[in-house]
Amino acid sequence: MTDEINNETTFTNRILALTSFCLLVGYASYNMFPGGHHAPLILLLIASLVGLKVKKTVQISLQSKVFIYISIAYFSMFLLSCIVHGSEMKVLERPSRVFLGMLIFYHFAKFRPSLRPFLYGICLAAIFSGIKSALDFLYLGEPRGLYHHMSIQAGGAAMLFGTMSIAISFYFHSLEKKWSALFALVAAVFGVAGCLYSQSRGGWVLAPFIYCLMVALSVRIVRWPRIILTTLVLVISITGIFLSSPTNVNRVVKAISDVEQFTEYNEVSKQSPQQLAKVAMENVDSAPVEPNAATTKSNTEVDHLNQYNSSVGVRLYLWKTAYKLFLERPIFGWGDQGFYEAQKMLAERGEFDMRVHAKSAHNQFVSELQRRGVVGVAILLMFLFYPAYVFCSRAIHSQQAQQKLVNVLFLSVPISIAGFSLSQSYIHAMSGIELYVVTIFLAFYYSDAEQYKNRSLIHPGR
Repeated sequence: MTDEINNETTFTNRILALTSFCLLVGYASYNMFPGGHHAPLILLLIASLVGLKVKKTVQISLQSKVFIYISIAYFSMFLLSCIVHGSEMKVLERPSRVFLGMLIFYHFAKFRPSLRPFLYGICLAAIFSGIKSALDFLYLGEPRGLYHHMSIQAGGAAMLFGTMSIAISFYFHSLEKKWSALFALVAAVFGVAGCLYSQSRGGWVLAPFIYCLMVALSVRIVRWPRIILTTLVLVISITGIFLSSPTNVNRVVKAISDVEQFTEYNEVSKQSPQQLAKVAMENVDSAPVEPNAATTKSNTEVDHLNQYNSSVGVRLYLWKTAYKLFLERPIFGWGDQGFYEAQKMLAERGEFDMRVHAKSAHNQFVSELQRRGVVGVAILLMFLFYPAYVFCSRAIHSQQAQQKLVNVLFLSVPISIAGFSLSQSYIHAMSGIELYVVTIFLAFYYSDAEQYKNRSLIHPGR
């Protein structure tokens, strides 16, 4: 009997060591090389499958159960869309990742790994993202950092790791671990640099808001000198990055110019349909179609499309078109293949130009609106913002410093992903949905473990 207990204890310790290794290496590898975004999911799945040998019963918080039900509803929404619209079943590949996230969550709830490997894994992910992005852009002379990755996705992930590292720095500071806090602050700078050098403007959108929210929720725990120091380090670092990379300044100026061009049609800057098609091809997932009778109704229509002849302008044009399609099928939308046929229908009516056709509307929420209607958007909002509500509520009401800061850390995850999704279909890509699913389920486990650690909410069964 004693030998069996010892063997089980030894096996459990080995599983915990394997899980810690997978956390560190998985996240550290995320932007280290192309395809590295699969590493957290694959390695943690390996640990989870090995751990299935141990039979234990776990109890899960009500909030985590609700999110599990929401995740199932998220997958079911895609399944229903396939049935209603006759879409191909390969559409289910991305949302099915939620079930892998649940398996990882169960593994963590069963073995209760330490929070530390996760925190250091995120910091390493930020550092390596910054190094890889800077090498690509400054040393190798690539057009943008993380060039051989999917730059928009990878840049967003780098910003997520950077903002999380800020909260991790606050967490270590509350434990009076000065060197670990400094390490996390340096990691935050690298993460932000990784995003800026990748020129992924979607990663910039909500970053200042997230930082201000972190400070507001942490101000009673983290001393003002530390907050001021962190702010100065970030401002100086970002200024230095912008000075070393004038391209970033140009992209900010160009974004403003693009909006002005969209809102104020400039007759002087007319360009040809071929140039318009070229602009569309520069956007992610773009698939322009050659002009034909259906797509070139009149010179007037082509002329008016010039106001969309920019990166931002094309996005605004696609959003406007998606809204038109939503009004025609507001409940269940057009489906993943049907919206393309709907765009051709609008083209035949002279309301859309197929030269700017793209596989997505470059906005997760608008894209869901045209693909799955109100039902799809409602479930997507719950999928993203229910975790934000849980972590924000816990951060506000937690009395213990570490509990509060852990929830501040995890609050940055859904808000960041929502911010990235404003200018791209972030979780429509495999890298985006895998990053969100793995990290958010780990967030629920660690938040539960910290919130209820004195009440044995999650405990091994007998």
